[in-house]
Amino acid sequence: MGIGRAAMAGAAAVLLGLASSLLPTSLPGASAAQGTGTQGASVRHVIALSGTSAMHTLPSAPARPRRGPDPAQWVTPVRTGPAARKGTQIVTHSTQQTLNWSGEMATGAEFTGVHGSWTVPSVTAAATNHDSATWIGIGGGSRSATGLIQTGTDQHTSTGTTTYSAWYEILPSPSVTIIDPTTGRPVPVSPGDQIRAEILQQTSGAWLIQIEDVTKGWLAHGTFTYTGTTATAEWIEEAPSLNTSIETLADFHSAHFTDMQDTPSGTQTLVALQMVTRAGTVIAYPGMVRPTTTRSVTIFYGAPSTPGGTTPPVTTPPVTTPPVTTPPATTPPTAVGQSGYDLVGSDGGVFVFDPPGTAGGFFGSLPALHVVPAKPIVGMVATVNDKGYWLVGSDGGVFAFGNAPFLGSLPGMHVVPAQPITGIVAAHTGQGYFLVGRDGGVFTFGAVPFLGSLPADGIRVHDIVGIAATPSGNGYWLVASTGQVYAFGAATHLGTALGTSSPVSAISGTTTGGGYWVTTTSGAVHAFGNAKSFGTLPSSGVLPYRPVVGIVHTVGAGGYWLVGADGGVFSFGDAPFIGALPSIVRVDDIVGAVATTV
Repeated sequence: MGIGRAAMAGAAAVLLGLASSLLPTSLPGASAAQGTGTQGASVRHVIALSGTSAMHTLPSAPARPRRGPDPAQWVTPVRTGPAARKGTQIVTHSTQQTLNWSGEMATGAEFTGVHGSWTVPSVTAAATNHDSATWIGIGGGSRSATGLIQTGTDQHTSTGTTTYSAWYEILPSPSVTIIDPTTGRPVPVSPGDQIRAEILQQTSGAWLIQIEDVTKGWLAHGTFTYTGTTATAEWIEEAPSLNTSIETLADFHSAHFTDMQDTPSGTQTLVALQMVTRAGTVIAYPGMVRPTTTRSVTIFYGAPSTPGGTTPPVTTPPVTTPPVTTPPATTPPTAVGQSGYDLVGSDGGVFVFDPPGTAGGFFGSLPALHVVPAKPIVGMVATVNDKGYWLVGSDGGVFAFGNAPFLGSLPGMHVVPAQPITGIVAAHTGQGYFLVGRDGGVFTFGAVPFLGSLPADGIRVHDIVGIAATPSGNGYWLVASTGQVYAFGAATHLGTALGTSSPVSAISGTTTGGGYWVTTTSGAVHAFGNAKSFGTLPSSGVLPYRPVVGIVHTVGAGGYWLVGADGGVFSFGDAPFIGALPSIVRVDDIVGAVATTV
């Protein structure tokens, strides 16, 4: 359900308070060692792990081959990127590859503690052995690792059946399934359970391992001897090993870590880890580290940025060939060039690109508040003075940031749109916004009028991809993927983009309301009314690496940016090129953008 900015901030405070309730007292913001779960139920069952006595498999189980997580099996590093920008952890960030790990690893210091929370992923059942392990740990990422201390959950599938369990491991000893002593069976773990875990040095050589299933209401902890490497801290999705062979990675879809804290004795470097096959194909990769004081990241099954499809794909182009993001030759920026742009992903993560020497444009994001939208975010629109913005989900949930007022949402009205919402636009008064669905249904909130919709006119379509409004809000245009434009109210119909060689993906109105631009997924731009054309990708000989999903004009309408689903940005006219995501991180879920002034 979409909720307002004030309500979201309160929810975030609750989430953060709950997430910190199990932190060790030496970590920032820590409190008691036993806390309250996110579903409001206190921990009901505490299990003591007592050194080697806890190191066993199921009672009376026959001996089995050694199976469990291992240290990273390294491949040659593939890329080192610049320092992370606003919206990420401010540390140097690089990308490297392993045969068995994907996620994030902190290096450059000696670590005495690590903490993380995650949701147990639901894996796709397989007929043969497939496995994945989600865990936090210390020590296994060093290329000269002499040990690894870790705890997490395991998702194993074979013969069409999937089992879930919790475990810990102190290499070189094998992993240990956590047993409930009252039942003699493994502690219950299910997909969707909320897990919190920590590993903390108590004294030299003595380490606390603690893991809690907040959903099920059990907590296991114990102190163990560990004298191995402490040069890395990790938040990982792994393909475990059976004896010395890496098992086939289970399709875990995605795993989301939050509250990624550590206690380094020095300046750390954050490293993104891609998991690859021996042939070099990426099979799991992390997204962007999100802008929270306690980091969060989503790890995806498959490979980044493969054309076609909206979910993480299973193949990838060579990682050493970056996408084309260099903008075509453009007119040098004018005085209006102190413009920047924000991009938004389907999870509500916001990426800010400000002109050098300036700051502004970032007013919050959903991952920063630990809020997962009920449906993917599909659009973004800024307030008239660029001091805030609204995000909208495909269910019509609206999220307001900065000075953007929350004026309502479809879930808040218990309204389910007949077709998913595909866009949002606001009047320049800042007192209202319009939502549009794939069927051309229009929903108004605040002080903007309802001026009509396609269903109300008896027009049946299912391919509306965007909406633009006149500055006063007394008119709006809808555009279909075919290029057909529909005008309502004071918005004048000025032309269509029918017959384009690629589908239309977005529409943007001029600042006067006397024209509009329509763009296609290939980056062709069609200008109507007083909208001027400043160039296109096809005419520049540029093929976007991922489909163009948005067009954003500068304040004076003397130029525009085209934005790809991978966060690639292409500048035309007086629109300055400031940067793009492919030079920082690989994503393919950018769904919208807005211009900012600083």
